[in-house]
Amino acid sequence: MKLQLEILWDVVRKNQLNANLRTQKYYNQNSKVSEINVGDRVLLHDPNTKRPKLAHKCTPKWAGPYLVIDKQSDYYTYKLQDYKTKKVLRPCIYTNRRKIIYESRK
Repeated sequence: MKLQLEILWDVVRKNQLNANLRTQKYYNQNSKVSEINVGDRVLLHDPNTKRPKLAHKCTPKWAGPYLVIDKQSDYYTYKLQDYKTKKVLRPCIYTNRRKIIYESRK
């Protein structure tokens, strides 16, 4: 009985890994390889901030600036640090939720 459960567990685990890879491939197929590198300043798209009724039309949807401290190209994610408070954001941020800040030339 124990041997059958171990075999079943191995099969389920392999199927789960294959399904995760297919889902990841499908999700990342429209993502572009970014030109953002470690040390760049970026803005973070934050659509779910709590706002009063109809305030979504006039409140900013981009928060920041943030500093990129780690880049994981395989997963299209970035680790960000608040530029002013130096706090590191806990979850890695997916590439679709950020945009680079270009420095103005003086």
